[in-house]
Amino acid sequence: MSVEINVLVKELKESIEGSYLKKFYDIGDGAFRFLFHGNDNVQVFCKLNVAFDRTLFSEEVGEATPFAMSIRKRVENAKVSGIRQHGLDRIIEIEFTDRGKSLIIEMFGKGNMLLVDRENRIETCYKNVNYRERKVRPGELYAFPSTKGINNLDEFETIDERLKKMESGRLIVKLSGIVNVGPLYLEDIIRRSGLDPNAEMITEKERMVLAYQFGLFGDRIKTQKPRVYSDLGKFVDYSLCEMEKYKKFETKEYGTLNDLLDELYTTERSKPEDEERNRRLEELKANIKKQEELAESLSFESKECTVVANKIFEMMNEINALIHEVNESKGMILESLESGVKVIEIDRKNKTVTIEV
Repeated sequence: MSVEINVLVKELKESIEGSYLKKFYDIGDGAFRFLFHGNDNVQVFCKLNVAFDRTLFSEEVGEATPFAMSIRKRVENAKVSGIRQHGLDRIIEIEFTDRGKSLIIEMFGKGNMLLVDRENRIETCYKNVNYRERKVRPGELYAFPSTKGINNLDEFETIDERLKKMESGRLIVKLSGIVNVGPLYLEDIIRRSGLDPNAEMITEKERMVLAYQFGLFGDRIKTQKPRVYSDLGKFVDYSLCEMEKYKKFETKEYGTLNDLLDELYTTERSKPEDEERNRRLEELKANIKKQEELAESLSFESKECTVVANKIFEMMNEINALIHEVNESKGMILESLESGVKVIEIDRKNKTVTIEV
Protein backbone atom coordinates (compact mmCIF):
# COMPACT_ATOMS: atom_id res chain seq x y z
CA MET A 1 0.00 0.00 0.00
CA SER A 2 3.00 2.33 0.38
CA VAL A 3 3.22 2.85 -3.41
CA GLU A 4 -0.52 3.47 -3.65
CA ILE A 5 -0.29 6.12 -0.91
CA ASN A 6 2.51 7.80 -2.86
CA VAL A 7 0.26 8.05 -5.93
CA LEU A 8 -2.87 9.06 -3.99
CA VAL A 9 -1.09 11.90 -2.20
CA LYS A 10 0.25 13.25 -5.50
CA GLU A 11 -3.26 13.09 -7.02
CA LEU A 12 -4.76 14.94 -4.05
CA LYS A 13 -2.08 17.63 -3.64
CA GLU A 14 -3.46 20.14 -6.10
CA SER A 15 -7.06 19.99 -4.84
CA ILE A 16 -6.32 19.87 -1.09
CA GLU A 17 -3.31 22.14 -0.54
CA GLY A 18 -4.51 25.69 0.05
CA SER A 19 -8.03 24.57 0.96
CA TYR A 20 -9.66 24.62 4.41
CA LEU A 21 -10.75 21.67 6.50
CA LYS A 22 -14.44 22.45 6.96
CA LYS A 23 -15.70 19.17 8.41
CA PHE A 24 -14.24 16.05 9.98
CA TYR A 25 -16.38 13.00 10.66
CA ASP A 26 -15.64 9.85 12.62
CA ILE A 27 -17.77 7.31 10.77
CA GLY A 28 -16.84 4.48 13.09
CA ASP A 29 -14.77 1.29 12.94
CA GLY A 30 -11.60 3.18 12.01
CA ALA A 31 -13.22 5.11 9.13
CA PHE A 32 -13.28 8.91 8.72
CA ARG A 33 -14.42 11.52 6.23
CA PHE A 34 -12.84 14.94 5.55
CA LEU A 35 -14.52 17.83 3.77
CA PHE A 36 -12.10 20.40 2.33
CA HIS A 37 -13.31 23.73 0.92
CA GLY A 38 -11.23 25.65 -1.61
CA ASN A 39 -11.42 26.27 -5.34
CA ASP A 40 -13.06 22.83 -5.40
CA ASN A 41 -14.92 21.20 -2.54
CA VAL A 42 -13.13 17.91 -1.96
CA GLN A 43 -14.35 15.05 0.17
CA VAL A 44 -11.82 12.43 1.29
CA PHE A 45 -12.59 9.01 2.75
CA CYS A 46 -10.09 7.38 5.07
CA LYS A 47 -10.24 3.81 6.35
CA LEU A 48 -7.21 3.07 8.51
CA ASN A 49 -4.85 0.60 6.82
CA VAL A 50 -7.30 0.24 3.93
CA ALA A 51 -8.00 3.40 1.92
CA PHE A 52 -7.37 7.14 1.64
CA ASP A 53 -9.09 8.57 -1.42
CA ARG A 54 -11.24 11.32 -2.83
CA THR A 55 -14.90 10.31 -2.73
CA LEU A 56 -18.34 11.45 -3.85
CA PHE A 57 -20.18 9.18 -1.42
CA SER A 58 -21.49 10.50 1.91
CA GLU A 59 -22.88 7.99 4.38
CA GLU A 60 -25.03 9.00 7.32
CA VAL A 61 -23.04 9.96 10.40
CA GLY A 62 -24.36 9.88 13.95
CA GLU A 63 -23.42 12.10 16.87
CA ALA A 64 -19.81 13.31 16.84
CA THR A 65 -17.41 11.11 18.81
CA PRO A 66 -14.99 12.58 21.40
CA PHE A 67 -12.14 12.06 18.92
CA ALA A 68 -14.01 13.89 16.14
CA MET A 69 -14.81 16.75 18.52
CA SER A 70 -11.17 16.91 19.57
CA ILE A 71 -9.98 17.21 15.96
CA ARG A 72 -12.66 19.79 15.09
CA LYS A 73 -11.77 21.90 18.10
CA ARG A 74 -8.14 22.14 16.98
CA VAL A 75 -8.15 22.27 13.17
CA GLU A 76 -11.68 22.89 11.89
CA ASN A 77 -11.52 25.72 9.31
CA ALA A 78 -7.72 25.50 9.37
CA LYS A 79 -5.85 25.99 6.09
CA VAL A 80 -4.06 22.99 4.59
CA SER A 81 -0.50 24.10 3.87
CA GLY A 82 0.69 20.71 2.67
CA ILE A 83 -0.03 17.01 2.28
CA ARG A 84 2.72 14.43 1.84
CA GLN A 85 3.75 10.86 2.41
CA HIS A 86 6.50 10.21 4.93
CA GLY A 87 9.15 8.65 2.68
CA LEU A 88 7.61 5.51 1.23
CA ASP A 89 6.11 4.57 4.58
CA ARG A 90 2.40 4.03 4.95
CA ILE A 91 2.10 7.38 6.70
CA ILE A 92 0.25 10.48 5.47
CA GLU A 93 0.88 13.96 6.89
CA ILE A 94 -1.53 16.88 6.51
CA GLU A 95 -0.06 20.20 7.70
CA PHE A 96 -2.02 23.16 9.08
CA THR A 97 0.71 25.78 9.39
CA ASP A 98 -1.68 28.55 10.48
CA ARG A 99 -2.55 26.47 13.55
CA GLY A 100 0.92 25.04 14.00
CA LYS A 101 -0.38 21.49 13.81
CA SER A 102 -0.09 18.38 11.65
CA LEU A 103 -2.48 15.48 11.26
CA ILE A 104 -0.64 12.18 10.94
CA ILE A 105 -2.41 9.11 9.54
CA GLU A 106 -0.70 5.77 10.11
CA MET A 107 -1.88 3.23 7.54
CA PHE A 108 0.00 0.21 8.88
CA GLY A 109 -0.89 -2.43 11.49
CA LYS A 110 -4.39 -1.62 12.70
CA GLY A 111 -3.87 2.03 11.79
CA ASN A 112 -4.02 5.22 13.82
CA MET A 113 -4.64 8.95 13.46
CA LEU A 114 -3.17 11.71 15.61
CA LEU A 115 -2.63 15.44 15.79
CA VAL A 116 0.73 16.94 16.79
CA ASP A 117 1.83 20.51 17.54
CA ARG A 118 4.87 22.41 16.25
CA GLU A 119 7.17 20.46 18.57
CA ASN A 120 5.70 17.16 17.34
CA ARG A 121 4.01 16.61 20.69
CA ILE A 122 0.82 14.60 20.42
CA GLU A 123 -2.33 16.54 21.32
CA THR A 124 -4.93 13.90 20.54
CA CYS A 125 -4.99 10.47 18.93
CA TYR A 126 -7.54 7.91 17.83
CA LYS A 127 -5.86 5.11 19.79
CA ASN A 128 -3.24 5.09 22.53
CA VAL A 129 -0.55 2.58 21.56
CA ASN A 130 2.74 1.53 23.16
CA TYR A 131 5.44 0.19 20.83
CA ARG A 132 8.86 -1.07 21.80
CA GLU A 133 10.61 2.07 20.53
CA ARG A 134 7.88 4.70 20.83
CA LYS A 135 4.60 5.68 22.47
CA VAL A 136 1.55 7.11 20.73
CA ARG A 137 -0.54 8.91 23.33
CA PRO A 138 -1.36 12.55 24.20
CA GLY A 139 1.54 14.40 25.77
CA GLU A 140 4.23 12.22 24.18
CA LEU A 141 6.61 13.42 21.47
CA TYR A 142 5.69 11.69 18.23
CA ALA A 143 8.41 9.60 16.59
CA PHE A 144 8.09 8.12 13.13
CA PRO A 145 8.71 4.36 12.91
CA SER A 146 12.27 3.52 11.93
CA THR A 147 12.68 2.73 8.22
CA LYS A 148 15.30 0.59 6.50
CA GLY A 149 16.29 0.52 2.86
CA ILE A 150 15.07 2.56 -0.08
CA ASN A 151 12.21 4.83 0.89
CA ASN A 152 11.86 6.82 -2.32
CA LEU A 153 10.86 5.66 -5.79
CA ASP A 154 13.57 7.86 -7.32
CA GLU A 155 16.26 5.82 -5.52
CA PHE A 156 15.65 2.65 -7.56
CA GLU A 157 18.72 3.54 -9.64
CA THR A 158 20.86 2.77 -6.56
CA ILE A 159 19.22 -0.56 -5.81
CA ASP A 160 21.95 -2.65 -7.45
CA GLU A 161 24.42 -1.58 -4.77
CA ARG A 162 21.99 -2.65 -2.09
CA LEU A 163 21.31 -5.97 -3.82
CA LYS A 164 25.01 -6.75 -3.76
CA LYS A 165 24.93 -6.57 0.04
CA MET A 166 21.78 -8.70 0.35
CA GLU A 167 22.25 -11.77 2.51
CA SER A 168 20.94 -15.21 1.61
CA GLY A 169 17.36 -16.09 2.56
CA ARG A 170 13.91 -16.04 0.96
CA LEU A 171 14.27 -13.55 -1.86
CA ILE A 172 10.94 -11.75 -1.39
CA VAL A 173 11.54 -11.41 2.37
CA LYS A 174 15.05 -10.02 1.90
CA LEU A 175 13.86 -7.57 -0.75
CA SER A 176 11.12 -6.27 1.55
CA GLY A 177 13.89 -5.10 3.88
CA ILE A 178 15.64 -3.29 1.03
CA VAL A 179 12.74 -1.47 -0.65
CA ASN A 180 9.32 -0.54 0.68
CA VAL A 181 6.92 -1.23 -2.20
CA GLY A 182 4.70 -4.00 -0.85
CA PRO A 183 4.59 -7.77 -1.49
CA LEU A 184 2.31 -7.59 -4.56
CA TYR A 185 4.78 -5.46 -6.53
CA LEU A 186 7.86 -7.23 -5.17
CA GLU A 187 6.51 -10.58 -6.32
CA ASP A 188 5.75 -9.15 -9.76
CA ILE A 189 9.26 -7.68 -10.11
CA ILE A 190 10.81 -11.01 -9.09
CA ARG A 191 8.67 -13.02 -11.52
CA ARG A 192 9.43 -10.60 -14.38
CA SER A 193 13.09 -11.25 -13.60
CA GLY A 194 12.48 -14.96 -14.14
CA LEU A 195 13.17 -15.75 -10.49
CA ASP A 196 11.38 -17.63 -7.74
CA PRO A 197 10.16 -15.40 -4.85
CA ASN A 198 11.23 -18.16 -2.45
CA ALA A 199 14.73 -18.56 -3.89
CA GLU A 200 17.44 -18.62 -1.21
CA MET A 201 20.33 -17.47 -3.41
CA ILE A 202 20.69 -15.54 -6.69
CA THR A 203 23.60 -15.24 -9.09
CA GLU A 204 25.31 -12.01 -10.14
CA LYS A 205 23.53 -12.15 -13.49
CA GLU A 206 20.16 -12.67 -11.80
CA ARG A 207 20.91 -9.74 -9.51
CA MET A 208 21.56 -7.47 -12.49
CA VAL A 209 18.29 -8.58 -14.14
CA LEU A 210 16.46 -7.92 -10.87
CA ALA A 211 17.93 -4.42 -10.60
CA TYR A 212 16.87 -3.75 -14.20
CA GLN A 213 13.29 -4.85 -13.46
CA PHE A 214 13.17 -2.53 -10.46
CA GLY A 215 14.03 0.34 -12.80
CA LEU A 216 11.27 -0.67 -15.19
CA PHE A 217 8.82 -0.88 -12.29
CA GLY A 218 9.64 2.71 -11.35
CA ASP A 219 8.82 3.79 -14.91
CA ARG A 220 5.57 1.78 -14.88
CA ILE A 221 4.48 3.49 -11.67
CA LYS A 222 5.19 6.94 -13.12
CA THR A 223 2.99 6.11 -16.14
CA GLN A 224 0.54 4.08 -14.05
CA LYS A 225 -2.79 2.80 -15.28
CA PRO A 226 -4.74 1.79 -12.16
CA ARG A 227 -6.85 -1.30 -12.68
CA VAL A 228 -9.17 -3.73 -10.92
CA TYR A 229 -9.02 -7.48 -11.51
CA SER A 230 -12.09 -9.67 -11.24
CA ASP A 231 -13.01 -13.29 -11.87
CA LEU A 232 -16.54 -13.97 -13.16
CA GLY A 233 -17.56 -10.54 -11.90
CA LYS A 234 -16.12 -11.06 -8.41
CA PHE A 235 -13.42 -8.64 -7.19
CA VAL A 236 -9.94 -10.18 -6.91
CA ASP A 237 -7.44 -7.33 -6.43
CA TYR A 238 -6.28 -3.97 -7.78
CA SER A 239 -2.92 -2.52 -8.76
CA LEU A 240 -1.28 0.56 -10.23
CA CYS A 241 0.03 -1.27 -13.27
CA GLU A 242 -0.24 -4.63 -15.00
CA MET A 243 0.56 -7.65 -12.82
CA GLU A 244 1.85 -10.86 -14.38
CA LYS A 245 -0.10 -13.06 -11.95
CA TYR A 246 -3.42 -11.44 -12.95
CA LYS A 247 -3.05 -11.54 -16.73
CA LYS A 248 -5.83 -14.11 -17.13
CA PHE A 249 -8.36 -12.14 -15.06
CA GLU A 250 -10.90 -9.59 -16.26
CA THR A 251 -9.41 -6.09 -16.07
CA LYS A 252 -10.98 -2.66 -15.76
CA GLU A 253 -8.75 0.42 -16.03
CA TYR A 254 -9.38 3.81 -14.36
CA GLY A 255 -8.18 7.33 -15.06
CA THR A 256 -6.85 7.80 -11.51
CA LEU A 257 -6.29 5.66 -8.44
CA ASN A 258 -8.73 7.90 -6.57
CA ASP A 259 -11.46 7.02 -9.07
CA LEU A 260 -10.71 3.32 -8.67
CA LEU A 261 -10.78 3.35 -4.87
CA ASP A 262 -13.87 5.54 -4.68
CA GLU A 263 -15.84 3.08 -6.80
CA LEU A 264 -14.38 0.08 -4.99
CA TYR A 265 -14.93 1.26 -1.43
CA THR A 266 -18.17 3.12 -2.06
CA THR A 267 -19.67 -0.31 -2.75
CA GLU A 268 -18.35 -1.56 0.60
CA ARG A 269 -19.40 1.60 2.46
CA SER A 270 -22.94 1.51 1.07
CA LYS A 271 -23.50 -2.07 2.27
CA PRO A 272 -24.28 -1.09 5.88
CA GLU A 273 -26.81 1.48 4.62
CA ASP A 274 -28.35 -1.13 2.31
CA GLU A 275 -28.51 -3.61 5.19
CA GLU A 276 -30.10 -0.97 7.44
CA ARG A 277 -32.56 -0.06 4.68
CA ASN A 278 -33.47 -3.73 4.24
CA ARG A 279 -33.88 -4.16 7.99
CA ARG A 280 -36.23 -1.17 8.16
CA LEU A 281 -38.16 -2.50 5.15
CA GLU A 282 -38.63 -5.88 6.87
CA GLU A 283 -39.80 -4.12 10.04
CA LEU A 284 -42.24 -2.05 7.98
CA LYS A 285 -43.58 -5.17 6.26
CA ALA A 286 -44.05 -6.86 9.65
CA ASN A 287 -45.89 -3.80 11.01
CA ILE A 288 -48.13 -3.67 7.95
CA LYS A 289 -48.97 -7.35 8.40
CA LYS A 290 -49.86 -6.75 12.06
CA GLN A 291 -52.05 -3.79 11.10
CA GLU A 292 -53.81 -5.88 8.44
CA GLU A 293 -54.43 -8.67 10.98
CA LEU A 294 -55.74 -6.12 13.49
CA ALA A 295 -57.98 -4.53 10.88
CA GLU A 296 -59.35 -7.96 9.93
CA SER A 297 -59.98 -8.76 13.61
CA LEU A 298 -61.71 -5.43 14.19
CA SER A 299 -63.81 -5.94 11.06
CA PHE A 300 -64.99 -9.32 12.41
CA GLU A 301 -65.72 -7.82 15.82
CA SER A 302 -67.57 -4.97 14.14
CA LYS A 303 -69.82 -7.43 12.31
CA GLU A 304 -70.51 -9.28 15.58
CA CYS A 305 -71.32 -6.02 17.34
CA THR A 306 -73.68 -5.04 14.52
CA VAL A 307 -75.58 -8.33 14.87
CA VAL A 308 -75.85 -7.87 18.67
CA ALA A 309 -76.93 -4.24 18.28
CA ASN A 310 -79.69 -5.22 15.84
CA LYS A 311 -80.87 -7.95 18.22
CA ILE A 312 -80.97 -5.51 21.14
CA PHE A 313 -82.94 -3.07 19.02
CA GLU A 314 -85.46 -5.82 18.19
CA MET A 315 -85.84 -6.70 21.90
CA MET A 316 -85.97 -3.10 23.12
CA ASN A 317 -89.56 -3.34 24.41
CA GLU A 318 -88.81 -6.49 26.40
CA ILE A 319 -85.61 -4.99 27.79
CA ASN A 320 -87.39 -1.79 28.88
CA ALA A 321 -90.07 -3.92 30.57
CA LEU A 322 -87.38 -5.90 32.37
CA ILE A 323 -85.65 -2.74 33.60
CA HIS A 324 -88.96 -1.39 34.89
CA GLU A 325 -89.78 -4.69 36.61
CA VAL A 326 -86.39 -4.84 38.35
CA ASN A 327 -86.60 -1.23 39.48
CA GLU A 328 -90.10 -1.74 40.94
CA SER A 329 -89.22 -4.86 42.87
CA LYS A 330 -86.71 -5.47 45.65
CA GLY A 331 -85.13 -8.76 46.53
CA MET A 332 -86.70 -10.41 43.51
CA ILE A 333 -85.06 -13.63 42.43
CA LEU A 334 -84.46 -14.48 38.80
CA GLU A 335 -87.14 -17.19 38.65
CA SER A 336 -89.92 -14.71 39.59
CA LEU A 337 -89.28 -12.32 36.71
CA GLU A 338 -92.17 -12.21 34.25
CA SER A 339 -90.23 -10.56 31.36
CA GLY A 340 -89.57 -12.76 28.34
CA VAL A 341 -85.90 -11.74 28.41
CA LYS A 342 -83.47 -14.36 29.73
CA VAL A 343 -81.68 -12.82 32.72
CA ILE A 344 -78.24 -14.21 33.67
CA GLU A 345 -77.54 -12.09 36.74
CA ILE A 346 -78.92 -9.18 38.80
CA ASP A 347 -76.28 -7.12 40.65
CA ARG A 348 -78.20 -4.63 42.79
CA LYS A 349 -74.99 -3.28 44.39
CA ASN A 350 -73.58 -2.15 41.05
CA LYS A 351 -77.07 -1.65 39.57
CA THR A 352 -76.50 -3.95 36.61
CA VAL A 353 -78.55 -6.67 34.95
CA THR A 354 -76.84 -9.20 32.68
CA ILE A 355 -79.06 -10.67 29.97
CA GLU A 356 -78.61 -13.12 27.11
CA VAL A 357 -79.21 -11.78 23.63
